[in-house]
Amino acid sequence: MDAILLATQNPQTEDTVRRTIASNSRLHVAKTPNRLWENLKEIACDCLFIDLGELDTLAAALDAQNPPQTLMDRIKRLRPSMGIVIIAPNADVRKAVAYMKHGASNYITEPVDADEIRLVMDEIARD
Repeated sequence: MDAILLATQNPQTEDTVRRTIASNSRLHVAKTPNRLWENLKEIACDCLFIDLGELDTLAAALDAQNPPQTLMDRIKRLRPSMGIVIIAPNADVRKAVAYMKHGASNYITEPVDADEIRLVMDEIARD
């Protein structure tokens, strides 16, 4: 993968993702919703890793009947071939699955694990 976008405010998550992809890909980190939208518009990313909390914040800002679906549709319109991986606490896996039903590629649980990151990246690269 050439470029990966990470939307998190968790320094441990950022560090693990950064170390996992090392020199294999360019990592772009968006720490605010506005920066995420700017990056999605400007950078052709192969994969987006995004905290569930960030997704919920973005979805809550939408005036929509089904915010998760509307949000996933909006992201997919910007980057139709980009994989979307949700980073979720174990307690919120069901919420992550709900986003997957609307277009996210996969999810990983916190704390993030390098092997899990590689696994989902390989799956996305194969699709």
